[in-house]
Amino acid sequence: MKTENYLTTPQAAARLGVSVRRIQALIKAGQLPARQHGKDLVINQADLARLTESKPGKPVKVAAAQVPAETPIIRAEMKAGDVIKTPPAAEQKRRARKAGK
Repeated sequence: MKTENYLTTPQAAARLGVSVRRIQALIKAGQLPARQHGKDLVINQADLARLTESKPGKPVKVAAAQVPAETPIIRAEMKAGDVIKTPPAAEQKRRARKAGK
């Protein structure tokens, strides 16, 4: 194992600008591979680079306008095993009032 390719946890923390405990948490969670070298944990620089390449934060949610609207299934189109979605009670009441006018 070439030591110039590996960083200790304090060195990795300094490079990422985070605490040593955060690096240890990433290792424990399995997001950052590490090896035991003596009494220290060492991290491959390539693995650390892969971690920094990933985008931080939560994934972006798809806007409602981008989601295609569901098309109602007509009884003639139904087949055995199809699941019928019933709208929520509030939606049923609104449709009933709209049909009554």
